[in-house]
Amino acid sequence: MSKILTIDELIDVIDSLKEARFDKTKWKDLGRKLGLYPNTLAIIDSNKRGDIDSCFTECLEEWLKRADGVDKVGKPSLDTLAGALEKMNFKPQAECIRDASEGKKPAKRKELEPTSTKKSDAGYKRNDGGVQGSAAIEEIDGGTAQKDPPDWPYNDEIMRRVPKT
Repeated sequence: MSKILTIDELIDVIDSLKEARFDKTKWKDLGRKLGLYPNTLAIIDSNKRGDIDSCFTECLEEWLKRADGVDKVGKPSLDTLAGALEKMNFKPQAECIRDASEGKKPAKRKELEPTSTKKSDAGYKRNDGGVQGSAAIEEIDGGTAQKDPPDWPYNDEIMRRVPKT
């Protein structure tokens, strides 16, 4: 059982969720799973005019203040937070929060070397410290080669239809 959290630890909770790469746009679902009532979440959304960061922060504030039915779900703790994340099918994030509650450091995500020509998960390549789309880049024998653009035929008929300005 991890320690019960208070409003004084709001920044730590936000940092833990950021470290876990939680999608802040899911703040309402998280609030529901943590025991906040739909009316409270609607008020937060209305008061903050839909600003995701502000809504996310106020949702966590209400949870840490033990508003609504929070204690019925479980007093505010990293274990309760991890359980809510699991119910939302955010299992990697829940694991990261559990590791944080046990004092374990999260595993670092592998970064590509600036001169690497391997594709990253996002389908991009990093070369010379920059990022470029991989759609027109192919890896050939350990190096990269630019594909030639398609040879589209020029059509005079289309050009005549365009009005002159």
